[in-house]
Amino acid sequence: MALNKLQGSTLGVSKTIRARVFPYDFRVYFICCVSKTDGKRQIGGDVGMCTTDPVDFRPSLCRWSASAADTQSLTMDVADMRVTYDGQTGETRFSEPASTVTTNNLWDRVHSARVELLVTSDDEVRTKSALPSQAVTNSTRDLGQGMDSDRRLYLDFGHFRPSRPVDPASVP
Repeated sequence: MALNKLQGSTLGVSKTIRARVFPYDFRVYFICCVSKTDGKRQIGGDVGMCTTDPVDFRPSLCRWSASAADTQSLTMDVADMRVTYDGQTGETRFSEPASTVTTNNLWDRVHSARVELLVTSDDEVRTKSALPSQAVTNSTRDLGQGMDSDRRLYLDFGHFRPSRPVDPASVP
């Protein structure tokens, strides 16, 4: 009703105010587990860890859309994701997760967001098991933490970029 009252009004300014409605879709990106055989998501349990059947169920970057009210797998073998927010308060720069930015009330100081993905190979090719958080050279804080050891290759996109392809035979 308030918009109807404003329709065609000038409110004391030279331009007529007209109500406009813009489409909006809220999307959430997260790691889920998807079956390689039928593409269905793992339901129940710790869905981000693929513990039900780690051979068939693989981690995937997924997106939930409010307008479609469904979840889609975007790409397989994305084992973990971290978003950090960069900003500055006075002379001090920060790069923190959303929880720290919220706690310290710094959202108005954020100027960029960084998304890091920990991707993994489908097959186990390493000779020894390793924790995903330790299998990546120069891995940054907590990416891959809490995941089980395995013999897959891992690479952190957004932080570490090798100058040459990684040879699976050279990885311990």
